[in-house]
Amino acid sequence: MNDIEKYDYIEKIYGNSYFDNIDVVLKLLSDIDEGVRIEMIEACYACEQELVRKKLFQMLNDTKGLEKGYLLLTLSYIYQDNKKKIVDVLNQNIHSMDVYEKMDAYIGLIILGYDSYLKEVLKFLESSEYFVRCAALNMLSELIQNNLIKKENFETIVNVVNKIYEKEETQAVKSSIQHLFEIMNLESGDK
Repeated sequence: MNDIEKYDYIEKIYGNSYFDNIDVVLKLLSDIDEGVRIEMIEACYACEQELVRKKLFQMLNDTKGLEKGYLLLTLSYIYQDNKKKIVDVLNQNIHSMDVYEKMDAYIGLIILGYDSYLKEVLKFLESSEYFVRCAALNMLSELIQNNLIKKENFETIVNVVNKIYEKEETQAVKSSIQHLFEIMNLESGDK
């Protein structure tokens, strides 16, 4: 398979709970190209096949950075019905993770219903790196859009985000804040 065929295949099977050709899925999860692996990891978020799930868990030891972040999020979606399996992994590894892995681990815990980790995600909005602030805001937008953050937590989010908006200088972060507020406005009716 060339790269175009790989991405086309991944797009075709994205979000399936069962894959007809597990050998191809496993091969793409081990592809030499990190971009292919990340796309395949993300495509497995609804997978119910044990062989693929085992492969994803095995990958935790061999990945880092962005790839590990996607892996943590995918596993959080997969194991929503068996939270203990992934929560233990997230909690025991969280202190050794880089900033993106930590953010994705906390997001994963929120996906699993542990709302108390919202405060940890909101701390990323204080980062000196604008791209970390953007990533946190974009993840919050996605969580709200997918009804994974309770409306009772909207006020906390708005209060924290309003504080950073006042001093924010980068257009990318301001744009992410505006997008978040648009989504919240649709959900809550007002800011």
